[in-house]
Formats: sequence, C-alpha cells, structure tokens
Amino acid sequence: QGHGIVFRVRGRKPRDFTLRQAWLMIEGDTLWQMLESSLGPTLVSMFKMTLYPVKLCDSMLQHGDFQAGSTNVEAMLRLGTGTAGGPRISHRTMEDRLRVMEREWDDPNA
Repeated sequence: QGHGIVFRVRGRKPRDFTLRQAWLMIEGDTLWQMLESSLGPTLVSMFKMTLYPVKLCDSMLQHGDFQAGSTNVEAMLRLGTGTAGGPRISHRTMEDRLRVMEREWDDPNA
C-alpha cells in the first residue's frame, strides 16, 4: 500500500487463450510530448529505442490470471507497487513528478 498504481483488467477471452508474455504500449502523442518536455527528447528517444514497449513480468501482470478453460479474465496490472520484488514508487514521488509534468505541460516556459 502507498506505492505504485494498479489497474484492474476484466474481460472475456476464448476458452483456449493463455498468456505467455505481454507488453505495455502507449497510444497517441500527448504523453510522449509531456515526457519529452519534462525529461528531454534524447532521454525519451533512448527509452523508446531500448526499453519500449515495456515487457510485463509477473510482478506487473500475473500470466496465470489468463487460464485455459475459462472465458473470463480478472487480472491486475501493477506498476511500481513492489509486488513480488518488483520496483516500488511511492505515491508521493508519483504525485510530485506528475505535478511537475502537468505544470510544464500547461506552461512551456516553466
């Protein structure tokens, strides 16, 4: 508790569908533009070339939640929560960084 962000994923799938590997991809330009204005285009470009899309390991998304024989899925996408030894990012750190990004996005001269 107090770390990261969790997204609940609910849906339906084919009965024989299982998950071996998943990646997180970001659609659209707005977030990328915010990151470039906050972190710089070189750093964002380097991230995109080396670490993107983000490979979701079991500490982020448990592949066992997508079981064969079931048509329902209920899974949790955990980012920065520290689950299963993964990285932990405090809510305070996330909020502070998001405020800076928001301020920079709202005022390009900040």
